[in-house]
Amino acid sequence: MIGIATKLSKFDYDTDKLINLNKLITKNFDIHVIDAEEIQLTDKNVLEQLNKNSQLTIQCRRENAKDLLNLYSSYNFHICFVYGNKKYMAKSEKDNSKSSVLSLLNEATKMMDNNKIWIGTEGIENLLVSNDTNIEKIVNNSIKYYVYGCKKSNNEYKTLYDKRTAVYIPFMENIANELVDSMDNYLKRRENYVGDWENYLLNIDNTSNANSNSKNKDLIDEYNNKNKDFSVIGYPINQDYSIENLKLFKNYFKK
Repeated sequence: MIGIATKLSKFDYDTDKLINLNKLITKNFDIHVIDAEEIQLTDKNVLEQLNKNSQLTIQCRRENAKDLLNLYSSYNFHICFVYGNKKYMAKSEKDNSKSSVLSLLNEATKMMDNNKIWIGTEGIENLLVSNDTNIEKIVNNSIKYYVYGCKKSNNEYKTLYDKRTAVYIPFMENIANELVDSMDNYLKRRENYVGDWENYLLNIDNTSNANSNSKNKDLIDEYNNKNKDFSVIGYPINQDYSIENLKLFKNYFKK
């Protein structure tokens, strides 16, 4: 699959714009990923207008996470389960255990199509690599969703990314320094970031397209391998959701 992600906060939680973008994205891409932030998307009038090929995110340490699971699963959306950024949490939620992810995932497997379960792996990789048979089954059957530049390569994590994976990729054509500065908070949250932004943001230009010299050749090959269940999700850094700009991302992965 190839898809596009949006952040509601970037357009002031304008649900009319969200619905219009959802129509545009799901018409031209396989999936529309709607990131979770401070305000949760719970308006049923809005949810009813979203295409079923939409992915909504649940921050599992939230106190209303189970309610969100009940709500989103009733619409047959894809759902991504993440531990969640403390920035968006109430004081009472910030210290909730990472095991809350596994608890909610266990509930999700009983309620929804397992092909639509995604796990945001960042920060909980150790939790997901387990000899526990039940955890192993849940992880194997779910889509492991990692952040561009943050996939752990140690041998102990190899099985985590063996199959059913997806990668979240912030992208833009010809990234300038001021755009890098605007992504500073995002970049500093990445575990091993040391100023090497090119490893965390996809800069699309005339020389870095899908060819044998591209540093992303492995990703491009993996996406084009019909035997692999691998998805790429692009996030336009400059918030340009014109179809021309979004297709830059799609065309980058074409061979």
